[in-house]
Amino acid sequence: MRKKQSRVIKTKKNSHSEYHRKGSSLFYKVMFYLLFFPFLFYLFYAIFFSEFLTINTIKINGNSTIAEEIIKEKTQKEISGEYFFGNRKNNLFLVSGKKIEGNISSAIRKIKTVHITKKFPHSLIVEIEERGIFLAVCVLNKENCYLLDGTGEAFDVFSPNSQTSFPILYSNFEEKIGLGESVLDRKYMEKIIILQKKLKENSAFESEYLLETPSFISQDVRVKTKEGWRIFFNFDTDLEKQFQKLKLILEKEIPLDKRKNLEYIDLRIENKVFYKFF
Repeated sequence: MRKKQSRVIKTKKNSHSEYHRKGSSLFYKVMFYLLFFPFLFYLFYAIFFSEFLTINTIKINGNSTIAEEIIKEKTQKEISGEYFFGNRKNNLFLVSGKKIEGNISSAIRKIKTVHITKKFPHSLIVEIEERGIFLAVCVLNKENCYLLDGTGEAFDVFSPNSQTSFPILYSNFEEKIGLGESVLDRKYMEKIIILQKKLKENSAFESEYLLETPSFISQDVRVKTKEGWRIFFNFDTDLEKQFQKLKLILEKEIPLDKRKNLEYIDLRIENKVFYKFF
């Protein structure tokens, strides 16, 4: 009888201990959820609706010819307004850097590359690389003019009435040009580089930044000097030899006092030079 009683008492103790453990476990679970869900709600609110991650600073780096205000305006436009339920677009967590980069590049064609960096907790850093202006091209009516970068791509419109430090190539053929189109190939652009360098090195005359061509696929390029006469070059023949011919003809046959009536010098035919007076 004593053994049975002892067993019953032991069983009651085990049941009481197990009940205590279950009660403690339930208490901790209830406390966990009571703390976890408010924390989750607070975190959600802090990220999506509070001022904690509001973008209030936009920093622009890398611009030289493009006004900082223009880039900031385009960036600000992308982060203005709301998504839903008062969820603002100027939230550092929600803002899409890739989308802003694409829209800025499309809106400002002078920008070659753009990269957005988020800086915790309130800043966007906009790093840009501008396209270098290589030259401008204009079609027959002189109204449709575009700026070209070093690859020959038209990236912006251009007013021919403004003063420039880069050459302007006029086409005598009415050609259609669109932004983003490749107007001149790389080899043609390289020839223009050589031509411009040779013209600057020349001391016999001064040339304007105006170049003419029958069309953008033609290899004939004409340069106007500040004295009023023109020089006809051809990119299919050696430019170095053409300048050598030009130097000799100016020294031996057309000195400075005769150039006031000079109309043009034609260097396009290899081993020959043609010139004409008014």
